Amino acid sequence: MQKNWNKFFDSHGRFYLLPHEDITKFINLCKERKLNKILDLGCGPGRHVVKLAEEGFEVFGIDISPSAASLAEKWLHQKNLEAEIFVADFDDKQKDFEDNSFDAILAVNTLEYGQQGEFGENLKQIGRLLRKGGLVFIVYRSEQSQLKHPDVPVQFKSEEDLKAEIAKHFEIEDFHIDQKHNFVVFAKKA
Repeated sequence: MQKNWNKFFDSHGRFYLLPHEDITKFINLCKERKLNKILDLGCGPGRHVVKLAEEGFEVFGIDISPSAASLAEKWLHQKNLEAEIFVADFDDKQKDFEDNSFDAILAVNTLEYGQQGEFGENLKQIGRLLRKGGLVFIVYRSEQSQLKHPDVPVQFKSEEDLKAEIAKHFEIEDFHIDQKHNFVVFAKKA
C-alpha cells in the first residue's frame, strides 16, 4: 500500500490543498471544549495539519507515505509552523503512544483503506489514544464518493454499518454526508 501512495503523491504533489469542508466545525468544537493536542491519521501532504497548526493547536500527523509526509513537512516549514509528522502505518505507530495521549483525533478519508476487519481495530486504538471526552472526526468514503486515489483496497460500508461500528466505541454527536458524498462523523469518547 505504501508504494501506491508514494507513487500517487510523487506524481500529484500536494493533491489536496483545501481542508475538508467540516474542518471549521472541528476547530470550533476543539476550541469550545479546550481540546489542544490533536492527531491527524493519514495526514497526507498536510492540508489539515497546516490548518490546525495555523489555529495554534499542538498537532501530530501520521502518514504511511514518506512522499506525503515530506510534502507536509515542507508546507509547515514554508509557513513557519510546527507539527510533528511521522512516517508510519497507524497499526505500528499507535503502539508508541500512551493511552489517553490526545484530546482529538481526525481521520479524513483514511480508515476505509486497508484490509477487511482493520476498521474496527483502528477504532479501538483511536479510543485508546483519545482521552475521556475527546473528539473524533471521521470522514469515510461512500460508494458514491467523488475521490480519486491509487489502486489501494477500499472497504466500503453502508451508513447503518458505519454508524453501528463507530457506536461500539464512541458516542456519535453528528453524522451527515458531505458535498462529495462521504460520510462525516463527529463523535466523542464517553
